[in-house]
Amino acid sequence: MFLPARELFESGVQLLGLYQIMMISDIDRVFVLATVFSLNLIVLPLVAWLAEFQSGPVFAKGVCVLLEVLFDKAFAIAGVGETFFVVWWSYYMYHAVL
Repeated sequence: MFLPARELFESGVQLLGLYQIMMISDIDRVFVLATVFSLNLIVLPLVAWLAEFQSGPVFAKGVCVLLEVLFDKAFAIAGVGETFFVVWWSYYMYHAVL
């Protein structure tokens, strides 16, 4: 019961973050975040069902936790990584010119 409730809460937080970024960011960044979010919602249940069907509930739970962590990291990197790169690049170019 804990994992589905946590997944529901995380999906809500990610959707809220996507909504906030949508208001201030460009379409490419929003597209990447929406793609990661959508893949999380589609791929995770399919992999969970397939893993439970093939190897049992214990293996399925482990695979789901691993896949969920990977999707969370991808969402965080897509959300923060681009901003970090833009700030780093502008700082580097500013000091390279001087």
